[in-house]
Amino acid sequence: MRPVVNGLKQQYGNRLKFVNLDFDDRTNESLEQKYKVNAHPTFIIVDGQGNLVKRWVGIVPADEFKRELELLVRG
Repeated sequence: MRPVVNGLKQQYGNRLKFVNLDFDDRTNESLEQKYKVNAHPTFIIVDGQGNLVKRWVGIVPADEFKRELELLVRG
């Protein structure tokens, strides 16, 4: 998944903020709890107000991920 996410980050990084949370870093615990991240990999899309828009647990097809990002960008 890392190559897919990195490619999307290159494509959308000027319009969206990408954040990678290290599950082993306990400073991320509050975000993990807030968004109920308890499995790996977990991908979430959050809007500008911090509201959960979309969640995936497990591997996400690249075209599905891209489609959701396009919806967010177009607003």
